Amino acid sequence: MHTPPQLLPPPQQIDMGAGAFSVPRTMPIVAAPDLLFEAQWLQGKLSTVGVRGHIMAAHMTDTAAIYLHVDQHTSNQAYTLTINDAGIHITGDRAG
Repeated sequence: MHTPPQLLPPPQQIDMGAGAFSVPRTMPIVAAPDLLFEAQWLQGKLSTVGVRGHIMAAHMTDTAAIYLHVDQHTSNQAYTLTINDAGIHITGDRAG
């Protein structure tokens, strides 16, 4: 049985899949230029737990990364968090 992860704000729904992803000591953060503030904020938060984030332009890499996305069709302040072997994908609206 899986223990639900502690996420803030609490999600309305969690769909737990199989597998796991461990964040390495150095982790690319892939974001479009209009998400630079969010990428820098995330970089600072990662540094507090010993992870060095490298911000990269929005394109796919050949290594696992944290990907920041904006979806204009996402509900106000909603987000999706997808974790798989390609990394972590965080998609939200501009306010999320």
